[in-house]
Amino acid sequence: VSAELFRCDGVDMHDIPKAPGEVRSSWSHAQKIRAGITWGFRTTGRRGTERWSDQATGNPLVSDLVSSYMVSLRRRKAALGETPTSSRAVTPDVLQALYNYNRHPENWDGSRPSNENPWCGGNTRKLLQAIYLISFTCLLRIDEVLHIQAHDIKTWFDNDGVSCVSITLRERKNKYTNIIPPYILRELPPHMAHLCPVRAITDWLAATRITHGYVFCKIDRWDQPMLEGNVNIVTYPFCCQ
Repeated sequence: VSAELFRCDGVDMHDIPKAPGEVRSSWSHAQKIRAGITWGFRTTGRRGTERWSDQATGNPLVSDLVSSYMVSLRRRKAALGETPTSSRAVTPDVLQALYNYNRHPENWDGSRPSNENPWCGGNTRKLLQAIYLISFTCLLRIDEVLHIQAHDIKTWFDNDGVSCVSITLRERKNKYTNIIPPYILRELPPHMAHLCPVRAITDWLAATRITHGYVFCKIDRWDQPMLEGNVNIVTYPFCCQ
């Protein structure tokens, strides 16, 4: 694990600076390496997505040590002039393709993963659709979306009979005042359904019937929301899905 990540660093695993001509992989490549190894420990190693503990349980890549190293690596990359960017920016075209694929009857209506499509079931797709569209529309970080609770969401119909949703965040990164205005979302017309967070939120809540606690809770192997314990999805494992 260390050797793979240090391919992206300016020093080797013994903290010795690399030669000027030695190739260094990018920050985006480091993110992909971490995501890939995390997935390997999760599936082949059966380590799951829980944070690594002192009792040697959980996923080693979801640990404070690795997280601290990644933050440090990103800062060093930025100091050297590399602009840290995501491996692929989300655009309306990407959301359109995601919407069209998820809306296939065998993907959207299935209650659990099938043998032909074992990655996830219909509920997981509804969850992802809602999270991505809220993040895209409101310009929120994924971890900010994952902390939304049921009482933070209000729904109503406006004077024109159009469905509306308000989302109130209790806190935001880089927001240092106690007052955060709610995000007011209005249902978009049918030809813009792939960009409509109101439709996505409505589909998710209707499918799961979540009325309290975290809106985006974990999904079990049967593609059902894990409502007991009121536990939301952990940010990093979510990003590696």
